[in-house]
Amino acid sequence: MFSSVRFSGSGRLVAMGASLLVLGMLVAFVAWRRSPCEDSALVSRPADPRLSYTGPFLNVHPSVAYVGDAVCSDCHVTETRSYRKHPMGRSLAPIDEVLGQILRDRRDASPTGAEAHFTAFGSRFHIEQRGGRIWHCQARLDPADQPIYTRAYEVQYVIGSGTHGYSFLSARDGYLYQTPISWFSQRRVWGLSPGFTPALFTGRPIAAECLFCHAHQVRPRPDTDNGYETPIFVGYAIGCERCHGPGQRHVQERISGVVVEGPIDYTIFNPSKKQEQVESALRDAVCEQCHLSGEVRVLRRGRDLYDFRPGLPLSSFWSIFVRDHSSTGGTPAPPEQEKAVNHVEQMHLSRCYQESSGARKLECVSCHNPHEYITGSQRVAYYRARCLECHTEHSCTLPRDQRLRQSKEDSCIDCHMPRYAAADIPHTAATDHRILRRLTPVAEEGEAFPRGAVEPERRYAIKPFYGGNTASDRELARDQAVALTRLISMGKGEPRHVARQVLDLLSETLATCPDDVPAWEAQGAALRVLGRTREALSAFEKALQYAPRREYALRAAGRLAEEIGDLDKALIYWRRAVDSNPQAADYHGNLAQLLARRGDWEAAREQCQIWLRLDPGSLEARKLWVRCLRKQGDRQAARAEMELIRRLEQ
Repeated sequence: MFSSVRFSGSGRLVAMGASLLVLGMLVAFVAWRRSPCEDSALVSRPADPRLSYTGPFLNVHPSVAYVGDAVCSDCHVTETRSYRKHPMGRSLAPIDEVLGQILRDRRDASPTGAEAHFTAFGSRFHIEQRGGRIWHCQARLDPADQPIYTRAYEVQYVIGSGTHGYSFLSARDGYLYQTPISWFSQRRVWGLSPGFTPALFTGRPIAAECLFCHAHQVRPRPDTDNGYETPIFVGYAIGCERCHGPGQRHVQERISGVVVEGPIDYTIFNPSKKQEQVESALRDAVCEQCHLSGEVRVLRRGRDLYDFRPGLPLSSFWSIFVRDHSSTGGTPAPPEQEKAVNHVEQMHLSRCYQESSGARKLECVSCHNPHEYITGSQRVAYYRARCLECHTEHSCTLPRDQRLRQSKEDSCIDCHMPRYAAADIPHTAATDHRILRRLTPVAEEGEAFPRGAVEPERRYAIKPFYGGNTASDRELARDQAVALTRLISMGKGEPRHVARQVLDLLSETLATCPDDVPAWEAQGAALRVLGRTREALSAFEKALQYAPRREYALRAAGRLAEEIGDLDKALIYWRRAVDSNPQAADYHGNLAQLLARRGDWEAAREQCQIWLRLDPGSLEARKLWVRCLRKQGDRQAARAEMELIRRLEQ
């Protein structure tokens, strides 16, 4: 990050030039230090779209460095100040920057602060301040409401803008976890974090792909699920260069006094509707980085998490798969009833999108300006003005008095883009972007779509959002195979049917791209579903040849080796998994249980202690601990532990 020391006049330009020179040297140094092993792994990588780009923008090439928001704000003061009020400009922050606002909201909701704790799944959760640091605490209760054990998670980061709420991240020796406690702003209540169950009370591992849309950039450790280099974050909230691309070239030309001629400055990408020379799809791609989640997103082979550059099609970096209702044997739903799951998909289903073109083509930026945060009081007038850019005051066929009965402010969006409860985020609502011509009932809380939408088909199918044919496109077939195995892990689709699809899709890929680790993992997952255990293990072992510390492959190999009775091999894989992520309680648990089966009680005891420290609520861990205590002759401690287990089981 850049220093907060400020310069003026020529001194500032010299300082900026020096910073850019250092950045350029670092880029060159990293390229020079690439090891032969890394080079050999890249032999079968597809061509880098940033290198083959022939368009006008000069900041697409990977050699162009990022400069950071502090440099951007030196010239773009107004835009920076406005953007920081937008939810994207507040998507992630250190806890001390946000805590005061959360506490004020809590006091406004209840002056006594009594709601700062809540109970869920037999545990009481509360927040503590200790010496200027914040801790989220859990106490497991027995039937008499007495604590059986307690644990605490120090909170270092707040994720979310506060518009809907905040969740919290705990960093433990470079591994990131979400805590079980969240703040829901719309109802001003503390509650259990979305999707949490007792199995996640140790903390939900936060992968780099999860942070992609909440943080400007992160520095993940290769092949780990949730491990990061320190400092973890390169900037906190989504920054200027995520939408405009790296700024080094842009700043350099201004330092050198170059005058940009013509309507567009090609040293930087500007996803503004005013840039009519820029293809509509390329402007939307900037938003789709995060706002097109689909059912599954797969990073394309050979691409890294932050390779995408504004000005390029997103499909060159990500394959994004959405529900395919037409191939499930059922009757396709009409557009007004299609269960699109996010705003981009919904917009593409709208008549406004499908029938607009040219300068009036509906895009994300037709209605949304990330430099302008629209508050509740501005909402109706602002979006009404956006509608009237294409429609007129007389476009609505309903008489005004009838419209006013439905919306006292005569709001276009209240009728045509009604809000509905988001099923995956309690206490919040979303907006229907299908822009329906006729008003439909708003869903009750817990429903993801307005009532009347078609029921989901029995067989689950997906298709690439950007189109393409997996029969003729090997790379797309590979991506769909990886996507399908993720659907299996999410409990979507009939597993054996999906697994057979995966094997068909991968038949050519692995023969021609033997170093494709995610493809080997997909192959292994599919073979395991089909009961072909030894073949599945071989596939994961193939992945580990290319990525020896890959957590997912190590977990799978360890379990599969146990299933075929090869305990020696299983021990090797679980030891490597523990070494790869020592904060994962279940890795220590699997290793401890294997060691006990082998009769190595001293080593089992050591691993069981770590397991209990990381997951004191695990009954399996406590029962193994009783066995360890008995093996060392400490029967009194074993009886005390059995009493604790009895209380946990009540």
